[in-house]
Amino acid sequence: MQKRFTLFVLFLFLCASLIQAQIQHLDLYKPATKQLHYPNFFSQTNQNNFAGYLNGVNGIILNPTVHNRRQSDLTYHQLIKDTMDFNYIPWESEKRFWIAASELAVVQFIPFALAKWGRKWENPEDNWANVSLETWWRNISQGWEYDGDAFLTNYFAHPYHGNLYYNVGRTNGFDFWESSAWAATGSLMWEYFGETFRPSINDWVNTTLNGITLGEILYRLSNMLTDNTATGSNRVLREIGGAVLNPVRGFNRLISGETGKLFPNPVDRKPSNYLVTVDAGIRSLDKDVGGSVSLKEQVQEGLFVIDFFYGNLFTESIKKPFSNFQLTMALSSGSPSLTRIQAYGTLFGNYFYKRKNSQILFVTTLDYTYLNTPGYVYGGTSIDPKLVSRFRIGETTNIITSVGVDLVVMGATPNDYFTDEEGRNYDFGPGFGLNLKGSLKSGIWDYVDIFYATRWLYTQSEPAESRHHLHLILVSAHLPIKNYFAIGLGIGAYWRNSYYENFDDVFLKSPILRVFFKTALHY
Repeated sequence: MQKRFTLFVLFLFLCASLIQAQIQHLDLYKPATKQLHYPNFFSQTNQNNFAGYLNGVNGIILNPTVHNRRQSDLTYHQLIKDTMDFNYIPWESEKRFWIAASELAVVQFIPFALAKWGRKWENPEDNWANVSLETWWRNISQGWEYDGDAFLTNYFAHPYHGNLYYNVGRTNGFDFWESSAWAATGSLMWEYFGETFRPSINDWVNTTLNGITLGEILYRLSNMLTDNTATGSNRVLREIGGAVLNPVRGFNRLISGETGKLFPNPVDRKPSNYLVTVDAGIRSLDKDVGGSVSLKEQVQEGLFVIDFFYGNLFTESIKKPFSNFQLTMALSSGSPSLTRIQAYGTLFGNYFYKRKNSQILFVTTLDYTYLNTPGYVYGGTSIDPKLVSRFRIGETTNIITSVGVDLVVMGATPNDYFTDEEGRNYDFGPGFGLNLKGSLKSGIWDYVDIFYATRWLYTQSEPAESRHHLHLILVSAHLPIKNYFAIGLGIGAYWRNSYYENFDDVFLKSPILRVFFKTALHY
């Protein structure tokens, strides 16, 4: 699974490059909007500007070469205009309940069929897909439990499946909240009727909430990548990329004929601000070797990180869910390869204070956290109300601060004395925490960034005889070399205080050091 995810992240890197590439496209639903490269010539507003475009701007006459190129551009856009279906009603503009329900059944049937008929079980009784009326009734009557799956399964595989459940609704005309109900219902159906195991409360929470977070982000990124006005190989690459990011959306575009149809892009296809950055470097940290503070094993590994920043809290509306979000993914050269997924999206927000050079926002976000390193492990599903502030101290320089309370619906951190036969060696439980962040930002670069987070987790899974207090502090600095390139240094520390009723308490510390290069693919 980690190898497949490595390829997936590399593919995202390619998609990020394609998203920002300045290629011919027309967002015809927003005729006044400036495009990456080519303006929309066919809006009513711009009809009278053709002569100025071809013959000069502000009285400056273009040379013949430029004139011919502009005429070629005009011919291309005229051809696109002539073949554009302006009256087409997009697939996602109408609610299609029965198609969504059918796709939900297919999404659930595929892993079920692979387990039941495609996998060779040494002991047939271990086949969790051998469901029956008897197992269904047992699941209903016995109720919820915490399962024993490995960390990667519970905090990556399940959220990804939740993203598919979410998108059977989202890509069939349902809005954010309605699609969230599809994710919750799909996960609930699977827990009770898709396997012989008792329904798992941690699976339902992680699949639903983290699936919503991942699902809406991948829906919007897929929407950015696909371009309904593109043609040729550009269109093919965009459709393939969009389908890989969001397979359900790709399937619906295929069956509706939208993969090859020319029609206007939706008005909200792109935010006015988005940023894609990639960094690569070296990370050094202490390995967790069982919780003993007297045993240390230092690990150095290569680290590749990609960040997607979508929207701007201070310049765009935050009334719609996920009109602002961030997705971070990291791969390491060590083990585990998939070392980090962090994502959040705004649910709602409003100004608490607003002046020309200072603003304070109250924002609530839905957060998904997967941290799996040799030195520390944490999985989180949480809701985070916070105050975000911006204080302008220069033309493009600002101080950004964030103070938030983290309401942990389902958290996970290692248990030093327990390993389930199915692979779980960590505790589950709800909790709460604090997030504090401050940065000195100029343009797209954080010259200095300080982040501190703490969590209190109260174990509910077997054995429910522990509680944990976690801390993470990170300080990073960027030195821009070019507008799009910087070198960076990061230092920090993680420590976990685990308290056990029947065993010795464990106090683990792990220093962190990073050196890296970072580039902005779009800014």
